[in-house]
Amino acid sequence: MLATCGYSRRMGTLVDDNCIKVFDSRSALRPLYTVACACPGMLAWHPATACTLLAASPTGMFTITDPSNPATLEQYQVDTAGDSLRCAAVSPSGESFVFGGGGGYCHLWSASMTPRVTARSRTIQKLTQPQRQSKKTVITESGPFSAAPSPQSLLLDSARAAGATS
Repeated sequence: MLATCGYSRRMGTLVDDNCIKVFDSRSALRPLYTVACACPGMLAWHPATACTLLAASPTGMFTITDPSNPATLEQYQVDTAGDSLRCAAVSPSGESFVFGGGGGYCHLWSASMTPRVTARSRTIQKLTQPQRQSKKTVITESGPFSAAPSPQSLLLDSARAAGATS
């Protein structure tokens, strides 16, 4: 199936479509369905279900529907804080939708707090940084100048800490 949205020619001028047109591309391009949607600008097929379509408009409104069954139409609104949406995508697992805003933000929508992006997604383990143990040398006014570390000894100490052998 092929879904289209955009502009139509009416009375000699181009106007925004207020619908999505779905065609059967297996035979001659014949129209199958028309889905009402407020100013659609981006379309994406859902990868996990056979006939589910995501349609988003620059205003932030998006629709999830099965074009063959208009009763399944669900509409939602992305809080774009005044920016327009520029792109929309469905994750390969089908668990989340991502919208790119004109202000440089990505808006992630999912039913779960930890959505899987792909079928092989795993939880990310947080890496901890090892604690640095540094030797602090304190030199007082009355102390010997030789107690200060030399640049060469500082380089050797850092090389030893990194695992280099001499």
